[in-house]
Amino acid sequence: MRQNPSHTDPGSLDSPEEIGSLSDTGILDRIYRAYGEYIYTIVRTRMESAGFSRDDTNDCYGHVIMKLAENNCKKVRQFRGGSSFKTYLTVLCGNATIDYMRSEIRKRRLTTAIDDTDRLRGLSSEDVGPDLFAGDPALQLIRNEEEALVAEAADMISREVGRLDALDHCIFRLRIEDGRSFREIDKTLGIDNSKYLFSKILDKIRSSIDIPVRRNIEELLEETRHGN
Repeated sequence: MRQNPSHTDPGSLDSPEEIGSLSDTGILDRIYRAYGEYIYTIVRTRMESAGFSRDDTNDCYGHVIMKLAENNCKKVRQFRGGSSFKTYLTVLCGNATIDYMRSEIRKRRLTTAIDDTDRLRGLSSEDVGPDLFAGDPALQLIRNEEEALVAEAADMISREVGRLDALDHCIFRLRIEDGRSFREIDKTLGIDNSKYLFSKILDKIRSSIDIPVRRNIEELLEETRHGN
């Protein structure tokens, strides 16, 4: 059961140096006292919009706090100061909440499948339909989150491609848009290292995507490969 965090102002955590100077316990205490209610609001808003109960929300809040504490507060310590800590924390907590909902949906799918075995036995795929959970608001929310994630990454990539110098932009266009081989690109541009330059371009684009977004895309692709 969630406890009400104190409203005592312990100061924000807006610098990586300050976070690095604190113990794991110190970080969690600071987060709990300064941002506890804010974190709960993030969790409650997402959970309620997905149709989860108050008990589920409280369980999810505990899950989020545990994820922040995981591996010696590793994800919290990865804060680099590119945004405010509150913004960074919002991303971490939002991701952990989606993580919790995915897990609960899988459990409930399994339970429903077991409970409905007799009902579904003998029905054709046309009778059952392609997706028993198409109307599940939690599943729909996760799908929307995934679509937003991909759109955000595409926007970041598009901005970075627009920043490429003339040569890199030509290499990228010839390789990605025209499907040219590196030998063809070398011949067209009068160079002999397009393969190396293209790998550097990809590294530059990859590094432009925020770490939380990149990690979520990798998790999404991993789930897709495993059929989840």
